[in-house]
Amino acid sequence: MPMIRYFLTSLAALALVAGSGCSDSPSSPNTPSEPNLAPPFNLRAWSDDSTIGILWNASVDESRSGFGAYAIDVWDKATDRRFSTTAPKGTTTLRIRNLTNGDRYLITAHAVSTGGRRGDDSSSIEWSPAKRVTRDIHGETIRVYATTSAFPCAVDLLADSAHAELLDMTSAAFSTRGDLFVYAPNFVGECRLMSPSISAVAPGQLTQFSSVPVILATSLNDAAATSSPSFSTYTLTEVVIDNSWSQKGKIYFGRTQRGTAWYYFRVFLKPGTDGFVVQGAGSDRYIVIEASFQSGRNVPFAKR
Repeated sequence: MPMIRYFLTSLAALALVAGSGCSDSPSSPNTPSEPNLAPPFNLRAWSDDSTIGILWNASVDESRSGFGAYAIDVWDKATDRRFSTTAPKGTTTLRIRNLTNGDRYLITAHAVSTGGRRGDDSSSIEWSPAKRVTRDIHGETIRVYATTSAFPCAVDLLADSAHAELLDMTSAAFSTRGDLFVYAPNFVGECRLMSPSISAVAPGQLTQFSSVPVILATSLNDAAATSSPSFSTYTLTEVVIDNSWSQKGKIYFGRTQRGTAWYYFRVFLKPGTDGFVVQGAGSDRYIVIEASFQSGRNVPFAKR
């Protein structure tokens, strides 16, 4: 019995020593720990050439004294390349550059404390950068003239060069490489953005527009979204151009076909100085466009 009593007493002493040691450790309840900060929310993205722009709503904890910054993790799912970057407290946007057009990137955002602790929760989005086209092959603004004009044209957004190519609607190139053109039934009526596949002049490649509502915007970067339009929405071969006066332009979503492959694009119709997207007068009406498109086959702007 004395031996057992001694053994139990020794165990109690060891437990007391161990307990006193824990009180000095950083994980002790008596030592303030780094805060577990809420992540930014409503993460959304837009595409530029070799670039993904992201926007978010600030963390609800940003006003706390222990809030440090935002940590952004980027994973290229095509190559398994991973890297991280940061955004300062008080910012809600970031451009992630030097990416590969058409690759899918999983982007995850955390809030980080001043001591370096990442919040347990995060916000994420999967997106792809896309080629940006703002000029024609002559370095000029892209003007697509309507079918009533003396020089109606279609546009090839996927031209091999860094610029779009305007195509004569009577040419063979229109049938094989045309992506869209502007149809006008007369000199004063409505204009439509149409697929060359339904042109009576020369049936061309199929272009489909998404049925999602047009976006009012001042640039392509305004089309930030949490996801791209669903594949099932690309059902239209023409859209009526809403020419109501606005200080903003209009963004349409579309995809164009080459063989069995689809290439996805966004086209931005820029308003003129008078606030209308259909510019010019009489027979020579036209639209000014900018676009971004996926140079990789069958890759939309974000995974659905």
